Amino acid sequence: RYRASTHYRPELQPTERAHKLTIFLHHVANLIYNVVQEQYADPRILAFWMANSSEFLHFLKSDRHISAFSVQAQEVLAESVQTAFRNLVNCFRVELSQTLNQFLSETIDHDSAAGLVLTVLGSAMALLRRCRVNAALTIQLFSQLFHYINVICFNTIVANSHMCTAEWGKVMTERLQLLELWAERQGLELAADCHLAKINQCAQFLQAPKTSVEEIQQLACSCFRLNSLQMAALLQQEKIPRNLVDTAIRMAESVADELTRADGREVRLEESPELHLALLLPDDGFSCDVVRGIPSGLVDFINPLQQQGMCRLAAQPTSIGLWTVYMHQFNARSSSAMSNKLPQPEVQVIKLHKNSNGMGLSIVAAKGAGQERLGIYIKSVVPGGAADADGRLQAGDQLLRVDGQSLIGITQE
Repeated sequence: RYRASTHYRPELQPTERAHKLTIFLHHVANLIYNVVQEQYADPRILAFWMANSSEFLHFLKSDRHISAFSVQAQEVLAESVQTAFRNLVNCFRVELSQTLNQFLSETIDHDSAAGLVLTVLGSAMALLRRCRVNAALTIQLFSQLFHYINVICFNTIVANSHMCTAEWGKVMTERLQLLELWAERQGLELAADCHLAKINQCAQFLQAPKTSVEEIQQLACSCFRLNSLQMAALLQQEKIPRNLVDTAIRMAESVADELTRADGREVRLEESPELHLALLLPDDGFSCDVVRGIPSGLVDFINPLQQQGMCRLAAQPTSIGLWTVYMHQFNARSSSAMSNKLPQPEVQVIKLHKNSNGMGLSIVAAKGAGQERLGIYIKSVVPGGAADADGRLQAGDQLLRVDGQSLIGITQE
């Protein structure tokens, strides 16, 4: 914004200033993109730049003055987010692949089997939170990881007939429940339900009784994701009449096979490890929506840069402390004019009834204007959750207490 103003190089004509701003922003975006490409195997750097490039992109797209001059930079930043996301998924897949043999081991207990997988998932979540990655990107990344777990487990079972038993179905159910419990605690239960569905239906199918046509028909309907080849493989160890096997396969042909072909895909025994979903870049839920004033630590971070003459920090005493005043959705009145007209925040007590989709809140720890201690703020309300159904909570609201426990002065973890 400084480079867009007349304070920067007052002698420049407006068109020259705009051209220089466009070049500068494009250069910065390219620097970020180069780092993301070069550090393709370092999760910490990738998470950091995915968070910052998505936040920077949000600033440029939303700024009503700079948006038009930053189209090239926006394109590069969007590609940076996409590339960082893909590389992060690959990094976490490599880590998961080293733990899934344990998850599928017959010789260890369920807690130990799931423990290593949960360690990888927990480390990934801690990293994303530390870097303040947008909640929508976090959900999409874990969707990829849950899909990978789902595929490796499923493909292993259908490729090994000795695992196609009721006993193994029970083992998988109990181990998957540990992953799903963790996902629920992280607000990822919808992603886990969706992307672990295939292996869950596989485990359900293996355990269910198959003594009559009616039971087979009911089972085939409830396990609708299993195609005919997969159902035939899972029935290899079953000592049931051939007509029941044929019934199950015919039903799978009429449901799962047809849906697969309708999507333009081939009916195969094994599932593809690739989840072909386009990454959706978020439009909200960013830190700038909830941060107030100058964030803790920013002054200390900038001091060395100021000493080198690279920048300077100038606080505006009349500012209302919002980071979104120049964004399209913000009221166009000046911040100084608004400073005394904002309504004071109102404390409300809200009782939420947790549904099958969980509470549905993405949170972030931040300091509000005039606050000395961290507070917990809502980054976004997840559609379908209890908070969404209630309708009163929204991005930017501060959570003061939950179940009588104060949330003042604690981190989001």
